[in-house]
Amino acid sequence: MSTSLEAPTAPAPAELIILRSKTKSALTVLGCVAFIAVGIVLVSIDDPEFSPIGKLTGWPAIVVFGLLLVPAVRLLLSKTPGLVLQRDGFVDRSSAISAGFVPWSEVTELLVTTISGQRILTVKVRDPKPYLTRGNLLQRPLVRANLRMTGSPINLSSTGLHISFEELVQRFQERCALAHAEAPPRQ
Repeated sequence: MSTSLEAPTAPAPAELIILRSKTKSALTVLGCVAFIAVGIVLVSIDDPEFSPIGKLTGWPAIVVFGLLLVPAVRLLLSKTPGLVLQRDGFVDRSSAISAGFVPWSEVTELLVTTISGQRILTVKVRDPKPYLTRGNLLQRPLVRANLRMTGSPINLSSTGLHISFEELVQRFQERCALAHAEAPPRQ
């Protein structure tokens, strides 16, 4: 679904701050801890018939959910907002692979993408390369996977934010349209 970039009729506030949902972040942390605990139990079972299966499934659970636990705790403890829509762009800190600051002048299209039943706001940009190099060694491959799946390295979900998906899309459409209406024509 492509969105229209028509200017809104009412003026938008200079900055719209969207906080993270601490409840959803806490549930994510608890889920990671639960899967790590299950992995530990599976690895520690001494039954000779079950032990290879337990180790085969337990260790990956411990490693994967252990790696996911670190950014989940970081997001839970963070005092910064998940998303800030500003006059000149937006600041994404909504997930472990956040884009950071993205100027509206770089945004070319807003799409609603569905992956595994979850709706995601895909923000297409003129040049995805700078966004592919942001983040650490674990984050960059995930951002590249986003690009392969959706055509953009910037994908936003309302899952961890205090906003519905419909309102997230609406606010982005308004801000993007306003910025494009105010911007001088590109050469």
